[in-house]
Parts: sequence; structure tokens; C-alpha cells
Amino acid sequence: MKLNQRGQLTIEAILLMAAMVSMALFLGREIRDRKMVAGLVEGPWQPIQGMIEDGVWTNPKDSKARHPSIKARHATARGNTVPGS
Repeated sequence: MKLNQRGQLTIEAILLMAAMVSMALFLGREIRDRKMVAGLVEGPWQPIQGMIEDGVWTNPKDSKARHPSIKARHATARGNTVPGS
């Protein structure tokens, strides 16, 4: 009976390693396909990018219209005058 048990530990270890490797490969493929890491990095970066590019804490696509240089500002040496006065 002892002779039959000799290789059982080795076989079980090989099966466990094969199961772990296949599970790791499956998880790695799913994480890559679903772009989970990209979502973790790009998601928080969007408001920061909007602030860097346009000075507004929002998505860069939305912040372009809210850039301070877009606002109608003007100044003259005469000041504000009302026409006809």
C-alpha cells in the first residue's frame, strides 16, 4: 500500500500548479480585455487633465468651452462709455 502512495503528492502538486497557472492566465486575459487597469489610471486623470489644459476641474472634452480665454472680456483706455452720452 505504501508503494501506491509514493507519487500521489507529486501528481496533486502538478495538478494544483496547472490549475493555478490556468486561473492566472484567465484572470490576466480578462483584466486586459476589460481594460480594468486603464480605467483605474485614466478615470482619475480626466479632471486633472482638464485643469492642466483649461483651468477647469472637469473632463477635457467639456472644459474646452469653459476655458477662461473664451470669455468675452475687453478693456479700453477710455473705460466703459455709453453710446450717445
